[in-house]
Amino acid sequence: MFEWSIGLNESERAAKNVTNLINLRQGDLPFDRGLGVNPDYIDKPMEELSSDIITELEDMLKVSEPRVQVSVELADVLNAESILEVTITDA
Repeated sequence: MFEWSIGLNESERAAKNVTNLINLRQGDLPFDRGLGVNPDYIDKPMEELSSDIITELEDMLKVSEPRVQVSVELADVLNAESILEVTITDA
């Protein structure tokens, strides 16, 4: 869900936008139904889709938030669940 914050500087706003975009599912935003993460990835094993979701996230964030450079990597498995780690740096 989107969260609006007041008093953030430019890099904090960009990081917040990245967080909001990652938490958005495609089809949720009425004005741009293609923006967000593909809901077909839900409940699929990470081994099957890790390269697909990483590429899609990096491409979406590169277009939608050009103020930052984003690197998405598959982090360690925790409690039998894979975790994506997103690293944000200023462009």
